Amino acid sequence: ILDQFNRYQGHVLRNIGGRQDNNMPGQEPLSFTPKERQKEALEYLGRNIFDAPEWLYPENIIYKVRINPASDQNMRQVNVVSRLLSASLLSGLCNQGDYPVDEYLDDLFAQVWKPVPSSPEEGSEWKAKLRRNLQRTYISQLDRMLNPPAVNNTTVNFRVDQSDVLLYLLLHLDKIDRFLASQTATGINKLHYEELLRQTKLITS
Repeated sequence: ILDQFNRYQGHVLRNIGGRQDNNMPGQEPLSFTPKERQKEALEYLGRNIFDAPEWLYPENIIYKVRINPASDQNMRQVNVVSRLLSASLLSGLCNQGDYPVDEYLDDLFAQVWKPVPSSPEEGSEWKAKLRRNLQRTYISQLDRMLNPPAVNNTTVNFRVDQSDVLLYLLLHLDKIDRFLASQTATGINKLHYEELLRQTKLITS
């Protein structure tokens, strides 16, 4: 089941920022995945990747194959977030025009930046832990985009040739700041939001 799920996840990801070359006479040389399909793909990822699917890990099976559900799901989330916040994808959205980058980032925000479950009625502790990990991963990826690391003393140009990508990401970071500052959680979730807010301030310092 996990293998099939991973293959389908890859298919869904290709819809976001997807484009196709056309060789047929009379057609545009390049076409893009319709915006509505891209939005549907984001919603699928929100339901099945960001909102940890416990049904994928039945205890009687996991015990036999020795899979760590939390590590497996966290790795899946890291891979997806890295793709969704990549320079190539964001630059592609800037160029195609059908799905504006600010609208895309708002849709992505809605899937990732949900309050962490704080009670059994809102979700299991496993879901809460993965939501915290997801949000940490998201901030780390934004940091890599806005503060590219140096390789062999040369700054890697994650911003490519689209200066507007940087501006959209800065606006997006402001929105995340407002979300974090508005949370009224207690206990570990309160510390989680405070730590993320501290990290976002460091990104632009």
